[in-house]
Amino acid sequence: MKKIASILGFLTVMGLAFTSAASPVMPFSDTIVLSPEDRFTRAFLLNRLETTQVLVNGDGDGDVDCFLYDENGNVVASDNSVEDRCYLRVVPREREVLILRIINIGSGVTLADVVVR
Repeated sequence: MKKIASILGFLTVMGLAFTSAASPVMPFSDTIVLSPEDRFTRAFLLNRLETTQVLVNGDGDGDVDCFLYDENGNVVASDNSVEDRCYLRVVPREREVLILRIINIGSGVTLADVVVR
């Protein structure tokens, strides 16, 4: 839990506001609504050498970008294609907390399904 607390402190310093609870429960599935320039941020505890996939599937109207950050703020995976779908895949070398950030860079509201498994 100390590690989670330090991650939350790191996110605050980076100016990343949570739009959902930060408990690292996996698998995770939710539907989110993002207005233009809105961000969804959530931390996940990933197990060593276990493949983790992030799938984001929007409603077809927008453009979302997806990023996974390590606890030092480094991007470990990203998908910034020009569409409202993202796919990220990571295999952590050690048990660690990664932060998922999804940003709506489109001009309209986007409804998106998010799955982390």
